[in-house]
Amino acid sequence: MKITSSINYEDAKKEFEDTLEFYGRTPAHTLYGSLDDAKMHYAKAHPALFSNENNGYLKAEGIPNGASVFTIAASYDTALDLVGLGARDIYSIDINAKQFFIDCLKIWSAYYLTFDEFYWFLIYPLSDKFLSEKTMDYILSKVPESPAHMYWYLIYNKGGRDLLQEWVLLDEHNFKKHQSMRVTPYLYVKSKEFYEKVREGLESAYFRFETSDAMNIGSLNLPDNIFDCALLSNIHNFIEPSEFYKVVTEKIMPLLKESGWLSYYEIERKPEWFSMLKKGETPKITKDDFLGNPDNGGYQLLLSLELYKMFVSGNFDSTIYSLSTGGGFKRIKTDRDCAIVIHK
Repeated sequence: MKITSSINYEDAKKEFEDTLEFYGRTPAHTLYGSLDDAKMHYAKAHPALFSNENNGYLKAEGIPNGASVFTIAASYDTALDLVGLGARDIYSIDINAKQFFIDCLKIWSAYYLTFDEFYWFLIYPLSDKFLSEKTMDYILSKVPESPAHMYWYLIYNKGGRDLLQEWVLLDEHNFKKHQSMRVTPYLYVKSKEFYEKVREGLESAYFRFETSDAMNIGSLNLPDNIFDCALLSNIHNFIEPSEFYKVVTEKIMPLLKESGWLSYYEIERKPEWFSMLKKGETPKITKDDFLGNPDNGGYQLLLSLELYKMFVSGNFDSTIYSLSTGGGFKRIKTDRDCAIVIHK
């Protein structure tokens, strides 16, 4: 197993100091004024330990053995699922540098802990073993010196588990406050059998992490035809459709092999809406289809539909997968998420 990144020891020290600055202070929750505001908020936000996307479509779409994959790093659950499905070269990118430390912790934990140990250490927030000093000491004693190793050593020795559970990790304090169990639909936490496939795959996996905006992917100077697939999560929600479409078609598609594909994730979107657009029909949408603020929901939905229409107009072959989410501390569960796969 190999992990490389653009983050050095000085970066890790600065991120730790930023963590201390937030200790005991509730991060501001504000409505975003624009897509650019939302993107910049995420760049400075505290990282997520898990997210709620469902990777069930990956088995159906297929990951070649030994695949080389480009992915948004996020909480790295997708990266671990990819390893379990056969991928070995994971090139990940995230605009939030803090996610790198979570990603390393996730990889280390999956490699050194059994399924049950992983569950109690990272998944179940109400357990005394959750983020325990004992387990962290064990993990840090196994991994080589690195900027990520130093970051977690500082967190636990100068802040402790309380610091970690309060504001270092997004929303963890809410699980405790609401006495709520995390539900996550990722493949590697669903069964011990798949988890063991991940652990086995980690032996020969190579993870590369870059702190960068995916929309600036051209600056990474990657060669063409190197990736079997590209997973773009839900970053399109923070970008104007025309800009996202241009970067995908002009910058990301050339990186894919001839049989390659890319995916993006639509949260709270019915797959039939996109299926109707694919057939040239008008989606049937009512006010009941919006959750939360109707105006905000309607605006985001229009952007999603506009984006997909661009791929249809560009004559790209696509597959639409119907998915259901897990649930966060608010116990939100829906059967109307979908993943859209665009083939090169």
